[in-house]
Amino acid sequence: YQDADIIRHAVVPNGRYLVLADEASSTMTRVFTHQIHGNGSIERGTYAPAYDNHSGTWTAGDMRLHAVVHDVAGTVTHATVQRQHAPTSRRFDTHDAMYSTVRARKAVFHSVLHPAAQHEETETVATHPRHGVSVVHVRGTQDQLLSIVNTTGGDIALSVPVTGDLETDAFGLHSILETAGRPDSWMLDGGSFIRLHGRMLLSSSQSLRATLRMEDTAWCLVSTCSQATEIALHVPFTVSAVAGAGIRGWTLHGSTLTLSVDEVAEAVISFSSTPTHAATASAQPTRLKIHAPYPQPFHGGSGNILTIPYELPAASTVRVSLCDMLGRRIQTLPATFRPAGMHHARFSVADVPHGVYFVRFHDGRTGTQRHVIIR
Repeated sequence: YQDADIIRHAVVPNGRYLVLADEASSTMTRVFTHQIHGNGSIERGTYAPAYDNHSGTWTAGDMRLHAVVHDVAGTVTHATVQRQHAPTSRRFDTHDAMYSTVRARKAVFHSVLHPAAQHEETETVATHPRHGVSVVHVRGTQDQLLSIVNTTGGDIALSVPVTGDLETDAFGLHSILETAGRPDSWMLDGGSFIRLHGRMLLSSSQSLRATLRMEDTAWCLVSTCSQATEIALHVPFTVSAVAGAGIRGWTLHGSTLTLSVDEVAEAVISFSSTPTHAATASAQPTRLKIHAPYPQPFHGGSGNILTIPYELPAASTVRVSLCDMLGRRIQTLPATFRPAGMHHARFSVADVPHGVYFVRFHDGRTGTQRHVIIR
């Protein structure tokens, strides 16, 4: 954007989604244009616009790139523009780009890019619940993304179908959820609290950036703030230990864990099996649960086998796959009927390249996943 100030906020929840919030401002009213270019075209059947839903999809080989572009004022319009690119140094080719425009002195574009295999079904919904707020919901076969951009400068209260009643003061709030709708992680960008169903999930006296990953036996919190602060979390189980960097101390009162942290902190919060007094029966194993894989991270010297404990609420046929960041299956275990209770899935990963992967489970009713690191 010429003669304009640009600020880009970018996060990558779960390593599968790219979420952008682009702030563009000028001293005068003008047309701001946000462009996404993909290697495909309507003519060749490799680009499919769905501008009523603020989205477009490019296809290449067995992969698709889904893109959603929204804005916080609800005035964005879209068009397909044919452009040229040079796939080699000796020839040019054409492709279709998604141009999204807003006419204003200030515009905030809210974009989500999501790569997926062609066989994966993906649904996207972009809504504008109030002025200054954009909500994008992506539902896939592996997980869901809820992404909120809030430019009101204050608290907002939303009723979101995937999570229910939600309140925050954050500029950006992003959550990865299981296919059944249970949150796996939250990312807070420039805010001080998250309240879900009327209950405070996270709060701080200072505005901060934080990522909270929630697993069955432990949570991981990474935070950045302009000064040392205290962060309060609502936890379902009694805390057995808090380890990490930048942790000055912690206390547990009922179901509220309070952490005293430095400007930059990383905490691993380990739980016992004892529910806090505020925990309900829903904390019992009424759904498929994946417990902490081991060893983690996996190193070449730690043997050839990666083990993932999991717990079934009822007897069922279980399908387990090891997938890369693009959702491609690296290994798949034979589908096996298992009784209710604790079991273990084991992968031979000695020859698997270094990186971050996801182990995906499906018991015929619900699906869930957990990331693993191979080094």
